[in-house]
Amino acid sequence: MTTNPNTQYSSAEIELLVLQAQTGDSESLQKLYLCFAKALERYALLQSSDAELARDACQECWLNCCRKLTQLKDPAAFRAWLFSSLRHRIVDLARKKETLARRLEQLKQLNEIHQNSEKAYESDLDQEDVRSKLEGLNLWSAIKKLPQQERQCIYLFYQEEFSTKEISLTLGVSLGTVKSQLSRGRQHLRDALSKSSTT
Repeated sequence: MTTNPNTQYSSAEIELLVLQAQTGDSESLQKLYLCFAKALERYALLQSSDAELARDACQECWLNCCRKLTQLKDPAAFRAWLFSSLRHRIVDLARKKETLARRLEQLKQLNEIHQNSEKAYESDLDQEDVRSKLEGLNLWSAIKKLPQQERQCIYLFYQEEFSTKEISLTLGVSLGTVKSQLSRGRQHLRDALSKSSTT
């Protein structure tokens, strides 16, 4: 029986918790939450630099888990199902936030026109994370600079120790795509870290 190094439960124990939670056992659901909450938060922050959006996505992911857990046919696929749900929540919230920001910007411009303002329109401040200016090119920052799909594959494979099959299920891509993205991601990381070590 193998134990996931990122949790206190073995794969078989997690499957049993899922089965018990599907029968309405709130204690088992709580154990699943404690088991995966931190990992989901890390994954959410990797996908979005907006900490508030990441937290909201995690909350919606768990609400979705509570509502739809009984629909999961294979308990062994719980982890991939959970991370896939989170990925969709992040995409949905980011899209909604972008739409809202665009509408607010349009209203702002209309208001300026209406008031015949003579002031030049001030562009939005750059939202680049200040931390990126302070941190060196370490492994984490190198991973965050990878193209999105490579970044997700590398993170899930090395940080969360997903199998290539689990990554395929989580991201909704073929196994061959996962393997090629991992290969390219490793090469990009080697190149980035090599440049960092010579500066």
